[in-house]
Amino acid sequence: MFDQEDVGYSLARNSRHRVHISHGDARACPALCLALRIEGFAVSTSINVEDLMLVMGQETFDAVVIGPLEEGKDDLKLISQIRAVQRGTRVISIISRLDLDLALDALRAGAMDVLSHPVDVERLVTGVRKTIATPAALMMPLVAAPRTVDVAGYSRLTARERQVLGFIVAGRSNKEAGLLLHISQRTVEVHRARIMEKLGARNTADLVRLALG
Repeated sequence: MFDQEDVGYSLARNSRHRVHISHGDARACPALCLALRIEGFAVSTSINVEDLMLVMGQETFDAVVIGPLEEGKDDLKLISQIRAVQRGTRVISIISRLDLDLALDALRAGAMDVLSHPVDVERLVTGVRKTIATPAALMMPLVAAPRTVDVAGYSRLTARERQVLGFIVAGRSNKEAGLLLHISQRTVEVHRARIMEKLGARNTADLVRLALG
């Protein structure tokens, strides 16, 4: 339940910001739109690539949220297309499942945040706020992360530790890795410490050097 004063503050705070949601599942849009509108964002929607790119060519937005527009596919190429049409627009990608490679691909393409199905509306609102607040100078594509690592001790890492290592090498902070993996920042820090111990790394720079070979 939202407090009326809190809602009023949110509406005033975010009223200047415009967000567009493009999602192939028409049933998913209402809840996502409602959550953002309650926070005061001006929200519009589309359900296919053609409508999305038409809107992108006619209007400007502070953030664009794109979900799979075709069943079973993650429309990662749309991220770079949107960024090409509207350079200042922040893109949030919703991928069909929680998968490290898909998340990294989206970040490399230029997404500033990645969510997976089922979408947590609170995470979406937080992600939109965060991306809009990010200075344009920091909107840099993610550098490629290695898919495989050949270093002593790597085989001892758990599946989760390997996921965390991928984000570390890709330059993501503990907080960002936690958001993408849906775990706490503290949990990421614990995984990071165990990874460094198993790989024999003295610090983060040493860890990245070992992972990159």
